[in-house]
Amino acid sequence: MDDDIETYLSYLGLLRIIRRKKRMATIKATRTSIFPKGGDTWESIALRELPDMASKEAISILQSWNLHVFMRPAAAKDSTRAGNPILPSDVIFVAPPQA
Repeated sequence: MDDDIETYLSYLGLLRIIRRKKRMATIKATRTSIFPKGGDTWESIALRELPDMASKEAISILQSWNLHVFMRPAAAKDSTRAGNPILPSDVIFVAPPQA
C-alpha cells in the first residue's frame, strides 16, 4: 500500500479492519434450511423435507438439528401458538451440521 494511504487509513482505524478481513476465513458451503409455511408442524416438515425416512425418525432428527426451536418454552394454552412451537419466521435446518 502507498505510505500516504496507509497513514490515512491507519488514522481512521480502517487499516486494522482491512488487515483483519484478509485473515478471516470464508464460508464455502451453507447448511440447507427452510422457513416453515404457516401452520407447519414437525410432522409436516418431516414429510415434505425428509420423505425417504420413517415419520417418527425424521421428526426426531429434525428436532435434534433444530434445538433452538424444539427447546423453546411452550406457549400459553390460550395462545394462537399453543401446541406448536414452530413459527413462520424460524429457520429450520433440514440437513445435518457440517463437520
